[in-house]
Amino acid sequence: MWLDTCKLVKNNETINDSGKLIKSSENMIEVFCEEKSIGMREFYSAQTSNLKPEVQITVKIFDYNKERYVVYNEEEFTVVRTFHPQNSDDVELYLARGIHDAST
Repeated sequence: MWLDTCKLVKNNETINDSGKLIKSSENMIEVFCEEKSIGMREFYSAQTSNLKPEVQITVKIFDYNKERYVVYNEEEFTVVRTFHPQNSDDVELYLARGIHDAST
């Protein structure tokens, strides 16, 4: 059931006029989501890449625009992997706790 919500964050950091790095909430969009458990195969395959996915949520594909960060249950997460099953309107987001550079 799609009773939970999360906030998809396009870019969590910006630089203000004085050159200070600040968090931005302007680029957040709140969407419905569904939490699922991380499978053992997914957990162990991510460990080989030094990633630690802790939460998997599913959102509608039309809501997701390749955002790198998610706020879920008042915690910040980095999207470490996505999966879009064929013939589905959903996209699975695998999340690691905290804000990290997703390219490393």
